[in-house]
Amino acid sequence: MNEREAAVERLFSRIAPNYGVLNTVLTFGLHRLWRRFATRKVPQGQGTTALDLCAGTGDFAVALRRTGTTVIAADLSAPMLTIARHRSHGALPVVVADGFQLPFASGCFDAVTVGFGLRHAQQDLPALLREVRRVLRDSGKLVVLELSHPPAPLWRWLTGLYIQALIPLIGAVVDAEAYRYLAQSLRGYPDAPTLQAMLLASGFAACEYHLLTGGIVAVHVATA
Repeated sequence: MNEREAAVERLFSRIAPNYGVLNTVLTFGLHRLWRRFATRKVPQGQGTTALDLCAGTGDFAVALRRTGTTVIAADLSAPMLTIARHRSHGALPVVVADGFQLPFASGCFDAVTVGFGLRHAQQDLPALLREVRRVLRDSGKLVVLELSHPPAPLWRWLTGLYIQALIPLIGAVVDAEAYRYLAQSLRGYPDAPTLQAMLLASGFAACEYHLLTGGIVAVHVATA
């Protein structure tokens, strides 16, 4: 890991025990609906292999395992992965891995999911996308669920105010530095059309996206 990745890993490892509860509080429970929508876009079922990258506490991975999909959860934070493995009663394979240098052979997954993790790779997002494309089989799918920038100016201002001002305030109950970083991590992150263009430029053959809750979050579905 480089210095920035190491700092992000330490931050997420600190907040791992409270991460799930805070997500529910800060999104008013909407993160479950967003992830349910995104999960339906992922190839799944018996005979399908998936990588949950930036897996955190394993929301994507646990949901996909229930469909019979073979899933590996990968993240920089070992404490996050420990929680993910516990949620699966020890059945979920987990790997501490750097998304820029994945320890997997080329073309070995039918699907890759990334939930609320892509914006933490802004130091070289195209490189991460190319690495994800490498481990996907031809015609495999990448499904990204991430915060985005609402297209309506007023809604963008209101959600920006909530993310930049209120989330750090609420999150300070657990870890002020961590939730200040999480609030700021959306700055500089591409909007949905720009990310779509970046995915196509990174070697994906096609990409569609869906804006949810007025564009607070976006789900990108890219085909290798």
